[in-house]
Amino acid sequence: MKKYSFIYIAFIAFALCAFAVFISIQWQPKEGEYAVSFSSDKASGVINGLKGKINFDKDDIEHSGFDVTVDVNTLNTGNWLKNKHAKADDFLDVEHYHTIHFVSSKIIKAGNGYSVSGSLTIKNVTRQMNIPFVFSQTGNEGKFTGYFKINRSDYNLVKDGLGSDSVKIGLSIPVAKI
Repeated sequence: MKKYSFIYIAFIAFALCAFAVFISIQWQPKEGEYAVSFSSDKASGVINGLKGKINFDKDDIEHSGFDVTVDVNTLNTGNWLKNKHAKADDFLDVEHYHTIHFVSSKIIKAGNGYSVSGSLTIKNVTRQMNIPFVFSQTGNEGKFTGYFKINRSDYNLVKDGLGSDSVKIGLSIPVAKI
C-alpha cells in the first residue's frame, strides 16, 4: 500500500509542476523590433528569425524557461561576400544546419537581473551556457537584454583569417504577452 501511495504522490507532484510551467507568463517577440547581434574582430551583424517559447514570470522564475531558435539563413553582416562566407559549408553550413537553438535548464536571480543556464546548439554541437540578462516590464510589454561571449572553436566554427576566437552576442528582445 505504501508503494502505491508514493507513486500516486509523485505523479501528482509531477502534474502540478507541469501545470505550473504551462500557466507561466508567455511572451512573444515583437517581429522586426528584436535584435540578436554578433561581433568579432573581423565581422559583425545580426541574425533574425527568432522563434520559440518564452515563458517568464519574474515572480516565479523557478517555473520559467526558454526554448528558442534563430534562423541562420537570416545572418546579415551588411556585406554580401561576408554573408556568403559565413553561411558556407566550411563555416556555419546553413544548408545542413538551419538554426541556432537555446533551451534553458534553470533561471536564477542575479543582482539586478537574472542568469539563465541552458544548452546552446550551433552546427549540431551543444554546449552549456550561462547567459546574464535583464528583464524590464511595463504592463503587457517587456524587454529582455543580455550580452555574452562564445568561442567559435567550441562549435567547430574555425576558419583562417577571422582573428580572435571570441564572439560577442547581444540580445535586445522586446516582447508582448500572449
